[in-house]
Amino acid sequence: MSSNGVFAISSDEVKIAAINAWNEIKDYAISLPAPQKGRAAGFLPTDLCKAAIDVAAREYPEKASYSRKIIRCRKGGVVYFPGQPKVANTLTIMIPIHIQGEVTLNDTRVDMDHHYHILEESTLNIPEAAKLFTLTIDMIIT
Repeated sequence: MSSNGVFAISSDEVKIAAINAWNEIKDYAISLPAPQKGRAAGFLPTDLCKAAIDVAAREYPEKASYSRKIIRCRKGGVVYFPGQPKVANTLTIMIPIHIQGEVTLNDTRVDMDHHYHILEESTLNIPEAAKLFTLTIDMIIT
């Protein structure tokens, strides 16, 4: 399904890997303070976070609209705080690992049953008291 450059991708393997990643990183991720500037705080991915990222990267050729493998990319974790941060100024894969509240990406409701291929700069809408915890693949070269 596509909505304004955002494709919601279903994968049981990515979903399971994301749950495992969250269980490993949650104490640290929850402890991250909101940044003084901006709406996002980054973190280095743990081994299980990297495993979830690797599954999404490996599946990319079969889930994308063309079958080119990811040759090189940047991998990381991001906690998004309330506001409307811009994301994905280049092709980006966003894997939600935990959602507090209801979050949208452009017109797409973000949920734990999907990860997202984002083709163009997009806007997250994160209401007060909500947060979005993600693993991210960006600066993708295929």
